[in-house]
Amino acid sequence: MPEPGTSEEGVPRKTLWMLIYDEEAGRHLKPFYALSEEDALQQAQQWMAECPQTIEFIELRAYPHGFVVQFGHGMQGSQ
Repeated sequence: MPEPGTSEEGVPRKTLWMLIYDEEAGRHLKPFYALSEEDALQQAQQWMAECPQTIEFIELRAYPHGFVVQFGHGMQGSQ
């Protein structure tokens, strides 16, 4: 039986994280995987420091079970 936080193969599990930030053109989402909240914050800070545009941090959110993007016909507000 695998240890908590690892897969059946013993590989550490990564969680999907979403960096939410504002840039001149509007609000953006940057998805990436990290081993922990600390790792996610470190990755986000490194990416923001290397980003050529001036950006404003809004939020860092974990999606441990993934997420679904709904669009198209049948959505509220679509025609």
